[in-house]
Amino acid sequence: MGEFQFFYPANELDSALAKRVFVTKRMRYPVESHARVKDLDGSRRVLTVRTATPESGALYIPHVARDGSFFFVSTETLPCDGNRFSLFLELARGQLSRILRKQSDWTSVGFRPSSGMRSSIRKAVRRFAELATLDYGAPEFDARSVATFRMLTDLSLRLNEQFLSNVLDARRKLVNPWTTRFGFTVDLNSPWEETYDQAFLPQNGRRRSKIDPVFQTFNPEFGWREIEPEPGVYDWSLLDAALESAEKRGLQITMGPLLRWGSKPPAFVDRLNAKEILDRFRKYVDALVTHVGPRANRWIVATNVESKLDVPPIETRLVVAAKTAFQIRAMRPKAEIFLGFELPFGDPGRRGALEMSGYDLATRVARRNVFDGFYLEVNFGETTISSAPPDPMEMHRFFDRWSSLGVPLCIGTSCPSAPTTQYAVQDAATQQLDAITTAKAAANPEFLRQWAERQYAEGGLLSSSPEEESFENSVWTERNQRETARRFFATALSRRCVEEIIWTRWQDKPYRYANEPSTHLTDTDDGERDTEVEEEKEKNSTLTCLGEFDSRDPDRFPTSGIFDENQNPKATLHKLAAMRRAYID
Repeated sequence: MGEFQFFYPANELDSALAKRVFVTKRMRYPVESHARVKDLDGSRRVLTVRTATPESGALYIPHVARDGSFFFVSTETLPCDGNRFSLFLELARGQLSRILRKQSDWTSVGFRPSSGMRSSIRKAVRRFAELATLDYGAPEFDARSVATFRMLTDLSLRLNEQFLSNVLDARRKLVNPWTTRFGFTVDLNSPWEETYDQAFLPQNGRRRSKIDPVFQTFNPEFGWREIEPEPGVYDWSLLDAALESAEKRGLQITMGPLLRWGSKPPAFVDRLNAKEILDRFRKYVDALVTHVGPRANRWIVATNVESKLDVPPIETRLVVAAKTAFQIRAMRPKAEIFLGFELPFGDPGRRGALEMSGYDLATRVARRNVFDGFYLEVNFGETTISSAPPDPMEMHRFFDRWSSLGVPLCIGTSCPSAPTTQYAVQDAATQQLDAITTAKAAANPEFLRQWAERQYAEGGLLSSSPEEESFENSVWTERNQRETARRFFATALSRRCVEEIIWTRWQDKPYRYANEPSTHLTDTDDGERDTEVEEEKEKNSTLTCLGEFDSRDPDRFPTSGIFDENQNPKATLHKLAAMRRAYID
C-alpha cells in the first residue's frame, strides 16, 4: 500500500473537487486511488491519497481556471515515502516543469514564443525559486504557493494558445496542407437529417448565419444485434436509409466500430459455443462489407480491446480484430482498416479495470502492420467510462505519444454540457471498491448505496455527498463543453497524423435502439418490471458487459450532443465551424 500526503490552505480546495483526485504511475496512467481529507489545524487541511502499490507517482487534481474552464492539473512524480508535501507548491512545480519542457520541444521545431511570453516565463522561474526556498511555516507561504500555482496555470494556457495559433496559421499557409476531416456519429434510429439540414443546408436560398458546413464524414453507430437479429436474417433498412441520407449530403462514410468488446451481441448467440459465435460473426462481417460495398472506404474493426473483461482474453480479442481486418481487406483491397481504443488516456485505471494501457498495446500492434491506423475514442466527463479532461500540456503529451507510432489516427470525442446525475452515486462509490466490497456489491446492489452513504458519513472522499449535484452543475456547462472541445480539436489539428475527428454524440437525449428492450417499469400496481424484459436480460446475461455500464448504452453521455434536446445548435458547434473556417477551409 502506498500513501501520499499533501497539506493545503483550508479555503483553497472545494471538497467536491477533492473527491476526484487520482494518482498516476508508470507512463502517467491512472491507478485506483483512495482519498481522504482531514483538518490539520485551523487554517490547513491534509489530503491523504492511498494506492495499491508503494511506487512513486503523480497526483492529478481538478481545477477550475479563471476563464471558467475545467481540467485536471498534476504534480511531477513524487516519492511514496510518507513525507508530507505542500499541495500547491507541488502543483506549481508540475506546471512550471511542463511549461519549460514544451517550450524546449516547440523551440526545436521552429516555434519561438513572443518576447513578452519569454519574459513571463523567466519571471515565473524566479518566482517559483523564491517560493521553493520559503519555510513551510512562513506566514506568507500558503498565499504565495496558491498565487504562484494560479499564475503558472494562466501562463500555461497562454503559451498553449500562442503555440496553437502559430502552428495552425503555418498549416493554413502551406502550399499542400494536410487534410483533416470532421465527422459526426449518430445511431441508426436518430432522426438526424432534420437537424443537419436546418443547420447546414441553405434555407430559402440563405445559409444559417455563423455556421458553415462543418462535417465531411458520417459515422453510423450500430451493433451486430441491430443488423442480424436472427441467424442469417439481416435487416439493412435503417443502415441503408442512413447511408443514403449521408450520400445525398455529400458526406463520406466511416464504418464501425463493428465490434465493441463488452457490448451485447444478438440474443441468438447465447445458444452457440465460442467457435460458432466467431464463425457467425465472420459471416456477418462478410454480409456487411458486401452490402455496403464501395460506399465506405474506412472501417474501424473493433474497439475497447484493452478493457479488463473476464472473457474473452485480450489475445483472442486481438486475433478476432486482425482476422476481421484481413477479411475486409480481401474484399475491399483499398479500404483503410483501423483498430480502436475506447479510453486511450488510460482512465479505466481509476476504477481498476485496465487490462493493458491502450498505448502499450498499440505499440506492439503497430509493428505487425495489420492495421492502417488507430481509432481513439476520448469522451470527456466524470463517469467511470469517460476521460478526465486534462490541462493543455497533458493534451500535447497525449498526442505526442500517439503520433510517435507513425500511423494515421482517427479521433472520436464528446464532452458533456450538463451534469449526468444518474451515475453519480455508483461512479463515486465504485472508484474505491476493493475486491471484497465489489463481490458484496455484485451479490446485493443495495449494498453499494449503503456502503457509499457509510463512507461519506465516515469522511470518505469518493462516496456520494450532497455537494455532488452543485459541483456537476457548476462544472459541466455548455461553456466548458465548448472550451474543452476547442482545445482538444485545436491540439489534434496541429498533428499531421490526425486524419479525422468525429464528434460521437449528435443530439442530447438520444433515441434508444429499436431492438433493445425497454427497462422502464410497467403500469402494474406493484411496480414490478416487465416479465419479458427480465427474461431478455436473463437470456443475455452470459454475454453482457462486465462492469457498471453497457459501452453502447445510448444514454452513456446523454448531454454531450452538439445539438440540444430542442434541435438547436450549441455554442460548441459554432466554435467547431469557426475553427474549420480559420484553419482548414
